Amino acid sequence: MDLPAGLAKELVDTLHSVHGEHPGHRAAHAKGSCATGTFTASPEAAALTRAAHMQGDPVPVTIRFSNGSGIPAYPDYARSDGRGLAVKFHLPDGGSSDMVALTLPVFFARDPESFMEFLRVTRPDPETKQPDLAAVGAFLERHPETQAALGAAMAGTLPASYLMCRYNGIHAFQLVDAGGGSRWVRYHWDPEAGERTLTPEEAREGGREYLQEELRERISRGPAALRLVFVLGREGDSLVDPTQAWPDDREEVIAGRLEVSAVAEPGTCEPLVFDPTNVVDGIALPDDPILHARSVAYARSFASRRGIRAPSTPSAHPLDAGPRALEAARDLAPGAMRAVEVGDARVAVANVDGTLRAFQDTCTHRGCSLTDGTLSGGIVTCPCHGSQFDVGTGEVVRGPASERLATFSG
Repeated sequence: MDLPAGLAKELVDTLHSVHGEHPGHRAAHAKGSCATGTFTASPEAAALTRAAHMQGDPVPVTIRFSNGSGIPAYPDYARSDGRGLAVKFHLPDGGSSDMVALTLPVFFARDPESFMEFLRVTRPDPETKQPDLAAVGAFLERHPETQAALGAAMAGTLPASYLMCRYNGIHAFQLVDAGGGSRWVRYHWDPEAGERTLTPEEAREGGREYLQEELRERISRGPAALRLVFVLGREGDSLVDPTQAWPDDREEVIAGRLEVSAVAEPGTCEPLVFDPTNVVDGIALPDDPILHARSVAYARSFASRRGIRAPSTPSAHPLDAGPRALEAARDLAPGAMRAVEVGDARVAVANVDGTLRAFQDTCTHRGCSLTDGTLSGGIVTCPCHGSQFDVGTGEVVRGPASERLATFSG
């Protein structure tokens, strides 16, 4: 889907104008905890889609639970625009697929322009610390579709645990089965422990980090789980508008079980982008402008927090990037990679069987850092979407990337 040029930057800049810019953190959902576990799909899911992670074999996953705010210092008991659950499925071929969900039942806007306008009108005044209610009211008159999400966010319910929330996918996806048949679905994750909320007073008693601490304490006693539920759409259900809920009478299918088995070390999730458009064969995307805008905005936010300028930046130094990067990484062990700054360029160096290779550090698909990925032989795999490149030639070995890397000689 074609999006306006510069949209990613405008979205991230607008989020920063509301929450402030916090180096090293996401522009939204800045605070959270990372976990690991497995996902096991049901036979019903395998019948609906040929996607690799939906065939019934346990698939390792990385999971991020988060608060909606872009301010990492916000306490867990602060009112939030929803909690988040992001799951990255690590596939047998080295690729990945992502699912991203919110506790909100629907989204605030049906297109990125409306979302940015919503962010601007709800931005608190620096002096009063409150938004301009007249401006908010005028926006809602123009965009009545926003009221459902805003009402849910303003309800201010506080979860007792990240593991006791229902998370909604809010977008539609097309599932394609082994025979080529297809169904449109939405999905949600339901906690096996059931849903539970706290009063504001109870949450404050738990402390500023009560959700993070509760997650660690709960998982220390053994795994917890959530069920994935596919909601089967019917004719007339919106495929492109995340502000519209589907009717409650839609058929539901238990699609699998997500087992959360360990809280990961701090920083585990920081090299990762959880992108809802990162799908594999057997899952197709709608022309939903919010869905596709999330993808480009996440990539832009990722590049910002990781200090990555742009996928094409290394070519600004074609004469000296290679020699300088190789010299700076001459102590690199076989099988290892390192990012090296050459002026304002970022160059990756890999030691392939004793030979150093220099190439641009940013994946040509979404700009993720390749040195945060994995190196096997002379092939580097992007940690975000699983694109693979030959580090000697820069050629694409596997998509979704289609453009080769810049490479640099010594």
